[in-house]
Amino acid sequence: MASSNQEIAQRVRAHLERRPQLLFFYSLTCQLCRALEPQVSQVSTAQGIPISQICADADHWWAPELLAYKVERVPCLVLLDAHGEQEQLQA
Repeated sequence: MASSNQEIAQRVRAHLERRPQLLFFYSLTCQLCRALEPQVSQVSTAQGIPISQICADADHWWAPELLAYKVERVPCLVLLDAHGEQEQLQA
């Protein structure tokens, strides 16, 4: 899974270029998250949509993003269109 600096740079680039992006919120202890990660990455690559993988575990400091995107459980996928509008998909 990508590092936080890579995720931030990827999100900034996508925002500046006004293109869609996919946010994948996961937990290190979630078996479903681990099972979905390869498929999410594959779809992202096939569609040419950058993906940011964001760990939602308590010891990671992504609380502002969890609140901003209203993530209630993981796995959670948030698709941002070219204008930054979101569509949330939860399992």
